[in-house]
Amino acid sequence: MQVAAPDDAEFAESATRWLWDVSSVDRSAASVWGRHPQALAFRVACDIEARIHGARLAYARARTALAESGVDAEEVLRQIEAEGAELQRLQREVAMVGEALAGRRWQARL
Repeated sequence: MQVAAPDDAEFAESATRWLWDVSSVDRSAASVWGRHPQALAFRVACDIEARIHGARLAYARARTALAESGVDAEEVLRQIEAEGAELQRLQREVAMVGEALAGRRWQARL
């Protein structure tokens, strides 16, 4: 799903939908987040930061935890690395959407 340009009338609504799509935040408080998209961006950023921390923890412990299980720890580590890279990309995107929701605009430069 794409987010509309920040100056588009549909920006806040499309940003909110996208933030819900990329988050694991409990939707039971959706009415609060729907009224405050900038707060939702903050909450999703915290959620992704926690997921990155979890991936780092898993990476640090994988070899030891899987040593006697017969699972290929190197394969697991490669998967965790890929997930970490994806989460870091997502972290940057959420930050940019949050900044745009706060009114910050970027100028293209050569």
